[in-house]
Amino acid sequence: YGILSDSLETHTGLNEVLIKNIEACQELKNLISSSYGPYGESKMITQKNGKILITADSSVILNNLEFIHPASKIIVSSVFFQDQELGDSSGFLVIFAGEILIRSLKLLTKGFHSFEIIKTFQKAENICLKILHTLSNYKLKDLGSLKSIISILLVSVGFKCQNLARHIIPHIAYACIKISSCTNHKFSQENIRVIKILGGGWCNTKTITGTIILKDSEGSVKVINLAKIAIFTCPFDFLSPETKSNIQFKNPKEMLTYDSKEKDLMGEKLNQFLMQGINVIIAPDFNDGILEVCDKKEILVIKIQSKFEIQRIAHLTNSTVLSTLMSPKSYEIGFCDKISVRSFGSQKVIIFNQEFSRNNIFSVVARANCNAILDSIERLIYKTSSIFKTIIRENKFIPGGGACEIEISRRLKNFSERLISPTEKYIFNEFANCFEILPEILIENSKSKSSKLISLLHEKHKKGVDSEGIDFVNFSTSCSKKNGTWDIFSSKFWAIKNSLDSVLTILSVDQIIIARESFKN
Repeated sequence: YGILSDSLETHTGLNEVLIKNIEACQELKNLISSSYGPYGESKMITQKNGKILITADSSVILNNLEFIHPASKIIVSSVFFQDQELGDSSGFLVIFAGEILIRSLKLLTKGFHSFEIIKTFQKAENICLKILHTLSNYKLKDLGSLKSIISILLVSVGFKCQNLARHIIPHIAYACIKISSCTNHKFSQENIRVIKILGGGWCNTKTITGTIILKDSEGSVKVINLAKIAIFTCPFDFLSPETKSNIQFKNPKEMLTYDSKEKDLMGEKLNQFLMQGINVIIAPDFNDGILEVCDKKEILVIKIQSKFEIQRIAHLTNSTVLSTLMSPKSYEIGFCDKISVRSFGSQKVIIFNQEFSRNNIFSVVARANCNAILDSIERLIYKTSSIFKTIIRENKFIPGGGACEIEISRRLKNFSERLISPTEKYIFNEFANCFEILPEILIENSKSKSSKLISLLHEKHKKGVDSEGIDFVNFSTSCSKKNGTWDIFSSKFWAIKNSLDSVLTILSVDQIIIARESFKN
């Protein structure tokens, strides 16, 4: 009837909408399943800039792919939130959401209405999250224990790149613990900075208390202990006039004496800084004459034009950034224990070292012989710090190795027996079976027989051993509490919640309207 524009394309009905949406999400699940768990296979991705990326991290894989189907974009957006806020369980989210949709499709083809499925799934979600709370029976006694934090972080992200993680994670854990102790357990990822320097091996990666600038100092002074710092955002030049002017010399003597008088005047101005104890000056630009005088006065000169770098150094040294060239007051002067210039290979860097009591910024100097490994180190640091932030926020853990999923499935099935409605009971059981796919995929990726291990897990859990999980070393079952295999409660909680939110959104869609671009001559 001419209601919609000719440029719009509409899809309606079960076959064109729900089935197509579920099939798209099933492809997404199949893509991630082979990379899930400690024995997951890596994906080789050719990026738009021509670089080749090899990774088994679900969030990195999805971040480097371009999705067209709107249903898959809903799950991918949940994955990005999961990775950014919690740093873990992004693969769980994709697989669990995909499995729920596959079983929802079976229910739809058997004649169940989408409204009944959504209503029962919402009820099952509430009960599932309550069961998850009962399983979170472990807490770290001391959040400042380096050994405990390292073991938890290695379990969470160590399997992605094992050799790299074993060397890098202790450095990150140490930095995270120190930052949280300085800020009363208020951790921010902005306090950890990654500096990538090409050359050397990843075993040369180090953690420095303070910050680093990838450049050399301007003068001959390279090391200052107990530095007092003045920071300016204007050029450091006392003699430059505000307007252009010409100087006329009458004889050669005036030309010779002018330069010496100019240096004497600059020396008098710098003496005012020296009287306050200032031995480091940071500004966007310096006059050549001032650099010469600063070398004689043994003042370290650092030229920084980036406002972000200046703000970071001001925050580290507790100094005030001055917009005009004037002698700073005592409370505007910053302090740093040591400022030194050092070489990492051919790269000169300026290191600002600060003690723990006055510092909550750490810098990780990442070293590697290629940019791909440097990028992997940066991603590992980001993910590890995100997981630590989650642990600080809520110190709760649940049994890992598939123990949590099997126990939730068992308890949901037991709850479904109390239900009166046969329709609700059937949908409830289908939802409970979705959790069993996760340990099955873990076992399949480890190239062992899944049916035997799954049956063993069910037998143990029926006997009341709710922490029995998969032992990937001996390819059998073992107690997750004794092995120290734990999952972070918050990550699992939000992964279940986000996956169900995505699933219920997809199941509630009955029509797709695509706006096509109109081409004008």
